[in-house]
Amino acid sequence: MITKVFNVQATSLDNKKTFPVKAIGIPCISNDIVDIKKKDIIEGLGLKKENIYRGKEPIDLLIGIDHARMHTGETRQARHVVARKSPLGWEILRSSTARRSRI
Repeated sequence: MITKVFNVQATSLDNKKTFPVKAIGIPCISNDIVDIKKKDIIEGLGLKKENIYRGKEPIDLLIGIDHARMHTGETRQARHVVARKSPLGWEILRSSTARRSRI
């Protein structure tokens, strides 16, 4: 497989702040996006509708732990769903048997 390194700017959906990220291009990150009902997220985790940006599109960028600052922030949990407020916005982390998704 041929790969290429990209320098991209990831932009926060909340405040439009940008973060430089070095990314390695690959053909596909994930084919199946777990469907999460926005209403359940809003009610269970106490988030506002305007904080939910999640779609059903394929994942464009997976940010690894080499960018540790992007994996910090407030955490909320309701049943098997955990949400974390990263510098880019809220992200959903599900139980170990479920897949990670973005909102």
